[in-house]
Amino acid sequence: MLRFCPLLLVFALLATPAAASAQQAAKLAPSLNWAGYVATNAYYSGVSALIEAPTPSSLQFLGVVASWVGIGGVQTHDLVQAGVQEINQGPFVQYQAWYELLPAAERAVVMDIQPGAWVLVDIYEVGFNLWQISIVNGTNVWTSRFSYASSHTSAEWVVEEPSLASGRLLPLAGVTGANFGQMGAIANGVHAIPAQLFPQGTAIVAPIGGLKAVPTALGGDGASFTVTTAQF
Repeated sequence: MLRFCPLLLVFALLATPAAASAQQAAKLAPSLNWAGYVATNAYYSGVSALIEAPTPSSLQFLGVVASWVGIGGVQTHDLVQAGVQEINQGPFVQYQAWYELLPAAERAVVMDIQPGAWVLVDIYEVGFNLWQISIVNGTNVWTSRFSYASSHTSAEWVVEEPSLASGRLLPLAGVTGANFGQMGAIANGVHAIPAQLFPQGTAIVAPIGGLKAVPTALGGDGASFTVTTAQF
């Protein structure tokens, strides 16, 4: 679930040296663990994007970052999501495709993913509360259907600092190239790009102040952005 911490963003902005970064961050809602875009104020029955598997920016004893799309979970406890996760452990980097239907635990998808690979992730309601999740990496295709009661209240394109089942956040991996492209959603039964939905941008703010992850503004196509994370 998206968690906001409004006071922390004020201190983070004061500490941001680059005026351009501060100007972009000023438009963003603060979060403890999400950076990206969230669309609300419609009935959402689909969400998709091309997600680039990011590249580590430094060696870490342990760092994790997840890039995903989802439906629900902003102001509700339901969330159907799928994406790509990177785990940094010193010189070793592991990539996983995965999906999750809260409150059930995350499930891994067997798929070979390389740094910089563009992975298509698509979540689509094929019948009322019957969801089809597809993950495509080149010629590797995984798709499955699940019955799941959704609030249909939001669509998300997010780079996340994952957490354990206890709620404790894992160390955020420092990465570059966490890119999203060809983003789309089905809002009130109509296919749309994020720019048409006026989504709210979010940034990950460290508890001690400082911005851990900030999305760029949406690209000129209205359906792309990137996130660079900072190691804390």
